[in-house]
Amino acid sequence: MRYFYLLLLSISSYCYSQSEILDKYPPNMSFYDKGELNFLKELQSIAKDNGVKPCESKTDFYKLAWIVYPDKTIKFIKDTDTVSAGKSRCAYDFAKKTFKYLKDWNPVIINGKSYAALVQYEIYPSDILAYKISDDLLPDFKQAEYPGGRDRLFRDMERIVQNTMSKYQINLNGETVNLSFKVSKEGFMKDIKFSSNIPFRTIDDLLLDFKKLNKWKPATKNGVPFESSFNIPISFRYY
Repeated sequence: MRYFYLLLLSISSYCYSQSEILDKYPPNMSFYDKGELNFLKELQSIAKDNGVKPCESKTDFYKLAWIVYPDKTIKFIKDTDTVSAGKSRCAYDFAKKTFKYLKDWNPVIINGKSYAALVQYEIYPSDILAYKISDDLLPDFKQAEYPGGRDRLFRDMERIVQNTMSKYQINLNGETVNLSFKVSKEGFMKDIKFSSNIPFRTIDDLLLDFKKLNKWKPATKNGVPFESSFNIPISFRYY
């Protein structure tokens, strides 16, 4: 498989030394006009207008690296990892077919001087085609939701912990148990961890019961599910 530098727009007539290429964009600057959402919106529009299809696997992605030059041209950086590149060939082809139509690149400008800068970005074709981006380019974030809401979640969690503690005759009256976990893009709880005041011998029982909880509605960013994290303290007061 052959990988090469792909010149997406016209080649700049300027020569840039390595020292003039910044390794990333400053936090307050975007590599594309009007920001990342506009970049994704234009990618989506280009793909749909040109019949560029998503990959068969929704998880297929390619981590692209390219340089934005002061004259607003760009150039892909060669991927030396041919193994990972081959596995994500579909996503690479998606970028190859769409990036050539993008024009509104923003070079880094510091104190009135333009600099070439490196951009690294993971391209997920399926997500790009699924994004719901409004014309005003406002981000739309929705937190993961448990069936029945927050109150039902707390009741179910307290029931599980209390039942397990009672089984092992452990008194948590007046204590707070810190629970951390992630909700996957598919809506399942994962990486469940408890604070140190939970005795080790009860952890397996707790994990088993927590994995039986109802499936969540995952968090979304502009209509696309993403993994989210939670850290919840549970206080116990027995009367």
